[in-house]
Amino acid sequence: MKIVSEDKGRRHFRALEVNGERVSHLGIYDHVMRIGPARVKMGGIGGVHTQWQHRKKGYARIVMEDSLRWMKREGYDVTILSGIEHFYDKFGFANCMPQVMSEVRTRDAEAILKEKLPYRTRRLEEADWPEMLRLYNRQNALRPLSLMRSIRTFGGIRHGSGFKRAGEAFVVLTRGGKFAGYAILDAFPEKTTACEIEVVEPDAMRAVFAQLTRIAIKRRDGEIAVQLPSDHPFTAYLTRFGSKTTSLYRNTGGMMGRIINQEALLSKLAAAYVARRGGVRSGTVTVKTEQGLTKVKIPSARRCGVSMPATTLFQVLVGFRTVEEALFSPGVKLSPGGEKALRFLASDLEPCMYSVDHF
Repeated sequence: MKIVSEDKGRRHFRALEVNGERVSHLGIYDHVMRIGPARVKMGGIGGVHTQWQHRKKGYARIVMEDSLRWMKREGYDVTILSGIEHFYDKFGFANCMPQVMSEVRTRDAEAILKEKLPYRTRRLEEADWPEMLRLYNRQNALRPLSLMRSIRTFGGIRHGSGFKRAGEAFVVLTRGGKFAGYAILDAFPEKTTACEIEVVEPDAMRAVFAQLTRIAIKRRDGEIAVQLPSDHPFTAYLTRFGSKTTSLYRNTGGMMGRIINQEALLSKLAAAYVARRGGVRSGTVTVKTEQGLTKVKIPSARRCGVSMPATTLFQVLVGFRTVEEALFSPGVKLSPGGEKALRFLASDLEPCMYSVDHF
């Protein structure tokens, strides 16, 4: 029984061999991910599989635990995966992203078609990628869980709102041909679900919605669905058309994450927030989890302590849970000043990794 590995660019394949047969494996994908203003090294886990005849033998556990140790040695800060229910929890993973869906009836959306819009739209082309990526990175500069994108790493619109859903995209241009935004949506013939929208100027949201409405009418789809964070500007824009927005906060399964290197992660967050929010790193907060004890310098008039499960800490840092709610969770203890310190390290925005980036 042994672990074998293969490295191919940003992908690291790890498998368990038993008597010369590969019985279980997974892939780890290198990414730079945002948590607020900080940039952290993230290992995205995907392609987890155990041959059916070898399941329930503990082989997946061996591969997962070995992979977590490997990521710690290789300097990863966190890891993210999209998992099945009641499995990855045992490895220290916790839910970290809500599933948000906004819906507008097409008959209500048709009102946008009566407005005069100084824009036009066309299909996204590869030549549009540089401007699209610049806009994406600018608009998501502080969005927790969002990935840094570049021409070197971006693989195009590989899928839409899910792995088995083909995606397509269009761009918004001013009458003079200037890039003004883009939208990515499912390519289903009878379903209109947008999974990523960014615009250069707020007024361009009208052009995006008008095009989604035309697509819905053509597909004879009674509703237009949009998968964006609840605090995204486009989600707020939809309210004028009578939108319904639902947020599902799962407690197992779905998008889950885990801290790999607590000291490195907290150090990067503290430095990034001090640079953005200002202040002098005059105080020390001692953070204690089952992963160990970490001391971090932040603007504070006193020393303070935070003790909580690593899962709770991760969820607070990325904005999945509020500091207020986390205070009442099992195993959370704060000394005077600890709540203020935790607020300083927590994100202000809702976490979101757009489906196009899922691995």
